[in-house]
Amino acid sequence: MKPLMPRLHLLQDGLAMFLGGELQVAVYTDMLDHPGTTIRQTYDRMRQTYRDQLAYTTVSTVANKLCDKGVLHRKKHATKADYLYTASVEENELIARCVQLVVDKLREEYPDELAFAIVADRGEL
Repeated sequence: MKPLMPRLHLLQDGLAMFLGGELQVAVYTDMLDHPGTTIRQTYDRMRQTYRDQLAYTTVSTVANKLCDKGVLHRKKHATKADYLYTASVEENELIARCVQLVVDKLREEYPDELAFAIVADRGEL
């Protein structure tokens, strides 16, 4: 899997913190729930929630960014000009990888502060 986070989006919650926002999570979740789906199918399902606030090209851009991050996989449809998208990793595995990326980065750049935070969290101070 490719690196997920060139930066953290700390004002977001949950997976949006790693993926870049709620729309990215919504596209990922839709494609996780509907493997082998097209952008058009995802867009049509998402319009029920977002109404007229969502453009087809926005869903396409988000899906392609998630492919670049390694979260989604895209393959050419056998008979049509469309691509089929599938989540590359299940949600619990994605969360575990995101957490591991953060811990590894903290261990690399701030080992003393990380050790202190772990000890303090355990109440061992």
